[in-house]
Amino acid sequence: MRRDPGRYHIYLLTLPNFNSKQMTIGYLTDGMPAQDLQRAADFQAPPSDGQGVLVIAMPQQLDDLRAIKARVPGGQEQSVRAPTGRPLIYVYRVPPTG
Repeated sequence: MRRDPGRYHIYLLTLPNFNSKQMTIGYLTDGMPAQDLQRAADFQAPPSDGQGVLVIAMPQQLDDLRAIKARVPGGQEQSVRAPTGRPLIYVYRVPPTG
């Protein structure tokens, strides 16, 4: 996101642990607005405006993340892990096209 500031539609599969109104999420999204999702079925593809897509998910919502990934192909999935190796969050990023 730092390479393309302000150029992403951001979705969170982090409820009930986090939501888009918490300061921690504001830090992760660099202050860009984010949309909370309960599950993949809540995801609506963003407009074709050249912006990228960023989905942040908790480990327990990995199946939902992968369902969204199938609907919006062309990105990369990464995990952020604790020092013990346990995944903390997963991030799926499709870069901007415009």
